[in-house]
Amino acid sequence: MSDFQPTIGIVIPTHDRRVNLQLCLSVLHMQSKQDFVVVVADDGSTDDTRWFIVETIERNEFWQERLIYVNGGPQRGVRTGRARNIGTAALPPSVKLLIQLDTDILLVHTALDSFWKWYERHPDAVMLPQIDWMPQMDEPTIRNILLTEGFSGLYARVPDEIAQRVDGTYVGRELRIAHGLVYTSDPQPEPIRAEWYLPGAMGLPLDLYWSLGGSDEVMRGYGFQDSDFGTRLVHAGARCLALSEIWAGHVWHPSGSDGHLITAQRNVDYLIRKYQRMGLPAELIDFYDIRCDWAHWWHYNRERGTTLVRIGEGETAELWAINRARTHRLQVPDETWVRALGFSERDITPASADVLEGCTSVGVAYDPLGDGLDYLPPPRGSEQ
Repeated sequence: MSDFQPTIGIVIPTHDRRVNLQLCLSVLHMQSKQDFVVVVADDGSTDDTRWFIVETIERNEFWQERLIYVNGGPQRGVRTGRARNIGTAALPPSVKLLIQLDTDILLVHTALDSFWKWYERHPDAVMLPQIDWMPQMDEPTIRNILLTEGFSGLYARVPDEIAQRVDGTYVGRELRIAHGLVYTSDPQPEPIRAEWYLPGAMGLPLDLYWSLGGSDEVMRGYGFQDSDFGTRLVHAGARCLALSEIWAGHVWHPSGSDGHLITAQRNVDYLIRKYQRMGLPAELIDFYDIRCDWAHWWHYNRERGTTLVRIGEGETAELWAINRARTHRLQVPDETWVRALGFSERDITPASADVLEGCTSVGVAYDPLGDGLDYLPPPRGSEQ
């Protein structure tokens, strides 16, 4: 039996990001505190990720006890929550502090020392490092900067302004500063906000992660998996530390497709309905409600208080869905959509055109993801 009993566990979900993963691990190798283990949770990669991990473990003595590979099986859509959970479940029982890390994040070499120091001072707090978004640089350039200038060289190349979108992704300083997060060298625990939770690089007590049920595994695609856990942290009264001494650099890479924005909107709808069933306070649900793009038909489901009206009669009649706040309306092209929105024929209210006044029209309902009108079964996992 090994004498190695790490107290820090780093979980990295990945899918077809072998190059980024290699760079991420090489930086972890540089950490001044080496009392850690890394679990790579592979969400069905089709590149040579598994081969790279196996080769790294076999050839490098440093990683033989520190690197664990878990395979989530074939990829069935982006399942970041599931990857985080299976990775966290694979941590050794000696681990006390969980570090969530993405493949595109480079942690400063003193990061784990600092995480552990602040964990010992505030063992119940969530720890938030400063994440800056580096400009476009290839892997050899990044490695050369680290070799010749260290992490200060990477920091110096980040534009000295709050991150802005550049070619579809962000470049610049920590985004959460714009949301009221203040980094200091001697922070005191403060109530966390949902928009501050960013598991691309952060630390929290392992027990706290599981006490909240771990990550939501129902959502697929990109968008709002992170803030969902943050919302549950807020509801649980969790506190956080914004640590200026822990720096993390986000490696530039192309952003996702427009389809990612659409799946993010579907996740918004799922979360609103989940939180309603959980009985969360309205102010936590409002965080998602104001992020709705009302052009998407699923936001008009019955469960969220939509009204379905028929204007006129016969062949010229129009069906409209009006949201609960009566700010937006979506035309329903035919009655096949009625059931998809959670209604029956008897739920349609005859009305005059006056009922549409004051509601912004967002067009006619259509199915942008092309996966049919069967999206709205009751959400699983609503007990989280």
